[in-house]
Amino acid sequence: WIGIRPDDSTLVVNLGDTFMAITNGILHSAVHRVALNTTRSRYSTIYFYGVDNAAPLSVPPEL
Repeated sequence: WIGIRPDDSTLVVNLGDTFMAITNGILHSAVHRVALNTTRSRYSTIYFYGVDNAAPLSVPPEL
């Protein structure tokens, strides 16, 4: 693991396997964990988006 210092001016986005597939591996899904910090408040938002299993999924031609 690589430790990073919290920075109030940043936004961290963890990508999933579907995003890795549609970018043809240019962007990778993240292996991640969160360590408990009892000295500072932390806010997280999770947004899950489900792709319709019948919808076609392919890599754009330019990738």
